[in-house]
Amino acid sequence: VYDSTGKRILGPAVFETGKKYKMLKDLPLRKEPRGRGEKVLFSEIPSSRRKYFKSGKQGEALIKKGVKDRCIEEHRAGDRGVYMKLARGWILAQYQGHDRVKMVQK
Repeated sequence: VYDSTGKRILGPAVFETGKKYKMLKDLPLRKEPRGRGEKVLFSEIPSSRRKYFKSGKQGEALIKKGVKDRCIEEHRAGDRGVYMKLARGWILAQYQGHDRVKMVQK
């Protein structure tokens, strides 16, 4: 679906809900699917799950490259990209048309 200017506003899902994806780089977690949304802090991650994360420069939680997690839902952020909801927060899974995650085959 496109608006009157020809900009795509709705289309098929980029990522499949319920499928597992592998992080292709360390990705910051956010509490909402917005570039300026509040970041999840590393200190907010339960100690039993911290092996999958690392602390960023300002204490934010980064999900580590190579970690696999399940897609709960997605949210398009205009031309910026596509956010993916994981168990602990949102990541920018596709940025300017480039995937930052890869689907895991079983």
